Amino acid sequence: MTKSVASASGSAKTNWHERAEACHLAWCAAATSRVAIDTETTGTAYADVAFCVTVAWGDEGHYLELADEASFEVAASILQDAQEWVFHNPKFDIAKMIQAGLLTRDEVSWDRIHDTEAIAHLLDENQVKKLKTLAMTHVGWDDTIEVEYKSKEKRGQTYLVSREKYELDAAKLAAKKALGLSSVKDVRYDMLPREVIIPYAVADAVMTWRLFEKLYPYLRAKDQALQDLYDRERKLSLVLMDAELAGMRVDTQYVDKMVKKMGSDLWILETKIENIVDEPWKDHHTYIMPAFEKVGIKLENTRKETLREIDHPLAELIREWRRQKKLRDYFLAIQREQVDGILHPNFRQHGTKTGRMSSGEVDE
Repeated sequence: MTKSVASASGSAKTNWHERAEACHLAWCAAATSRVAIDTETTGTAYADVAFCVTVAWGDEGHYLELADEASFEVAASILQDAQEWVFHNPKFDIAKMIQAGLLTRDEVSWDRIHDTEAIAHLLDENQVKKLKTLAMTHVGWDDTIEVEYKSKEKRGQTYLVSREKYELDAAKLAAKKALGLSSVKDVRYDMLPREVIIPYAVADAVMTWRLFEKLYPYLRAKDQALQDLYDRERKLSLVLMDAELAGMRVDTQYVDKMVKKMGSDLWILETKIENIVDEPWKDHHTYIMPAFEKVGIKLENTRKETLREIDHPLAELIREWRRQKKLRDYFLAIQREQVDGILHPNFRQHGTKTGRMSSGEVDE
């Protein structure tokens, strides 16, 4: 494959054009056909989109803003040219790049991708598999800084914190105020100043590269059975990605009906509990333990197993309330996450030590 890209169109070059050109020239000069890739997205749900791609080889990393035409073309060109792509949890980033139009599904094959999360899991299933944690453990990555406590009680004292978290939290707070948002949780990454985002976005790609360079030789030194398992994991990641993108249809009318019904059922249960205790209901041990003392029962804890052993209407009502609440939370999640009647799950391929998969939000 040749390392080429269409020339940037338009008049005067912008900062994004300059970055794209620098990235293109560096890639053309790179003596490698392998690239580490990461995306930054507006969120982690199916409907969220990628607003940038970062690429790295060695300790050299580049940021490409996808809204810029030249940057988009460079990102697409590198993906086409590279024979091997290295990701940390590839199915998420590949899906976002397919949605952005950088790739087609036909261009993605299992033997072209590598996954540092899968490698880490196969080498030691007990370790935390978040990218930054692995980078700190295996390649000595450290971005901690010393900051001073803000409270009067601890004035003059300092503590260690991740520079990335510290600066991103400050940027989110500033964006919340500037945009008039009600909560910091409403601030998406794409709303933050790029001078804050870029260093950490690039660092993710560099960390992924360095982690692969460190861990992959260990995997290759293992027996063939483990290497075969790694191949199976890479194949499985694409199967799961296809399932997530396709999703499954949801009977939204039934879901809405159940959410409403369960809300009513919970209210009835809460009323019955309050009639016994004579206080507003609260599912917390500081409420439940005194409530049982009022009816002559002393508890050591409020766990499900403990309440199951108690022969009293209050215990039965609390158990039923918790059961109904858990079910309603599932229905609320489906109601919230569905897009046009389709639910797109996220399967955590390496989320457990035992090998079984779980499902939930994408780990950031």
